[in-house]
Amino acid sequence: MSSFRNILTFGDSLTRGYHCGGRKYSPYSEALQTMLNNEHRGCRIYNAGKNGETSQEMTSRLPFELRKNKFEVAIILGGTNDIAHFTAIDIFSNIKRMHEIALENVNHSLAVSIPCSCNEETKSAGLRKTKQDVNNMLKEYASGNERIQFVDLFNDLHVKNFKGMEYDIWDDQIHLTSAGYNRMAEMIWPKLVAVLDG
Repeated sequence: MSSFRNILTFGDSLTRGYHCGGRKYSPYSEALQTMLNNEHRGCRIYNAGKNGETSQEMTSRLPFELRKNKFEVAIILGGTNDIAHFTAIDIFSNIKRMHEIALENVNHSLAVSIPCSCNEETKSAGLRKTKQDVNNMLKEYASGNERIQFVDLFNDLHVKNFKGMEYDIWDDQIHLTSAGYNRMAEMIWPKLVAVLDG
């Protein structure tokens, strides 16, 4: 029987680590695994990112991924592919359902906000509001459940914090570079440690 503490990273292309037009992948889970190894935490991360998925498609796939192993923590990031097509409440409802499904199988989940895009400040007001509303609902939902940690990736990795460094962090308008995914791991790390040590 494995003595590893298993962690699932679940999401779309941002979890898979898509960059260079899909010719390369540098998932944030790899950087997290290195950080865990450096602290000899005995954890093993399984990446379950899938390109192009909406939150509804992710909700259908999650039970299958959870059956693959006994996981202690699930890190869930979804909604990016929904923003232009669905309402905030529909997107949030799907993400909430994912956490409900996860918490039937794991001890804790991390709710990662829909991240900022490179062109965030030039997007339509409607798209920006949809993303903001989803993230606000997700934050409020997590605050009411001690088994969920909210990761405010939108604000922590906001384009305004990286003026002049955009091309170092973003590979295109949505996806990150290898360095950007490493930054993402650094921002998730404190919340992951909190649930592992809790």
